[in-house]
Amino acid sequence: MRDSKLKPDIGTRGMALLDGQLTSRRFQTTVRWTLVVALWALLMSMASGQSGISNYVELVQKRNVLLDVNMRLKIENQLLEEKIHLLKTSSTDQVRYLKEEFGYVQPGEYIYRFEKEKKPSERKKDGNKSQTTDSVEKSNPNG
Repeated sequence: MRDSKLKPDIGTRGMALLDGQLTSRRFQTTVRWTLVVALWALLMSMASGQSGISNYVELVQKRNVLLDVNMRLKIENQLLEEKIHLLKTSSTDQVRYLKEEFGYVQPGEYIYRFEKEKKPSERKKDGNKSQTTDSVEKSNPNG
């Protein structure tokens, strides 16, 4: 007898005990669906827009590309610094650089340039080039 007085009577109306308050099944279903819709809306807002997951993934990819570019530029800067140091300290490197980059010729020196044989497909493309241009390029010793 004592136990029956402590337990609430659920009855035919669909009443249940939830957190100490008497609520109906209809109210519980409404609350559940409201939570589901709210969570769905929250997830959709996180997945789209400027602060969304897709934007985050895109920004991470851009960051990785920039890190790669930054690493290549650091390596290139280091090589250029070494080249500058060699050019500042070695006169033979200075002369070699002048000859390679600017076609520098000292008195009594000659430059011989050999043209690579062109592929048949390249010959057809260059077929419209005038003959005078070819002869000028071959006769010019400085390039």
